[in-house]
Amino acid sequence: MTNSGFIFRSDSNTEDLQGFAGAGLFDSIILSENKALHNEYSKSELFNNEKFKSDLISNITKLSLEVEKIYNYPQDIEGCFAKGKYYIVQTRPQV
Repeated sequence: MTNSGFIFRSDSNTEDLQGFAGAGLFDSIILSENKALHNEYSKSELFNNEKFKSDLISNITKLSLEVEKIYNYPQDIEGCFAKGKYYIVQTRPQV
């Protein structure tokens, strides 16, 4: 299931909702109706192109090491790869 709207989140440092480990998530309210979509990954380069997969892993490793070098501490890094570009969305000290 996926949606095309926003998710309103209320975070707390006290407890997690079951299934949302570590997020500090108290409540989520989807502001639009969900709709079912079928995702087809069998033709994805990630599964069918060894060079693409190797380059992806190598580049993620390099980016991770650069981020840790900047903060001088191991990091929990979240990011994505889209349209040939890498994006770091969030980083925080690894605990």
